[in-house]
Amino acid sequence: MDIAISEIRKVPLKREKVDLSKVIKSAMESQWFKAEENKISIVNNNGNTPPVLADSNRIRQVLLNLLDNAFKFTHDGGEIVVSTKSTKDKVEVSIKDNGSGIFLEEQDKIFERFYQIENAATKKHYGIGLGLSICKDIVEAQGGRIWVESKERDGSNFVFTLPLFK
Repeated sequence: MDIAISEIRKVPLKREKVDLSKVIKSAMESQWFKAEENKISIVNNNGNTPPVLADSNRIRQVLLNLLDNAFKFTHDGGEIVVSTKSTKDKVEVSIKDNGSGIFLEEQDKIFERFYQIENAATKKHYGIGLGLSICKDIVEAQGGRIWVESKERDGSNFVFTLPLFK
């Protein structure tokens, strides 16, 4: 496992002009079966997003991981919303669910390798605590930042930034 993690960090990034809207749409379309299976609405609130400087394959990996987590913790009949917001030098991408939420004291820890929240919701879903750590490594390697905004029993909003292509 340690070798796999160190190899992930060595993978070269192919940073180029990326149409983030297309990457988001592709990632979301690949998850429609989960949405139908769990009766979860998946909403694309992605507007006219300017191009970013990123590795499209690695950003798709981040999106898929965050969407997978949102599906795991959103109850049947819930909703997942993916949206973007642009500023003068970056784009913010957010994946918001209306699942069980995360305690404030857990929010910084969830991006650490092998850390997992211990509660009834997480025990239903097997994992080893690497997904969010890998997302953090990928986003930060591209000059971005990732964080979570959440309240217990009120869902979670995972947000990451990427630099604009100039």
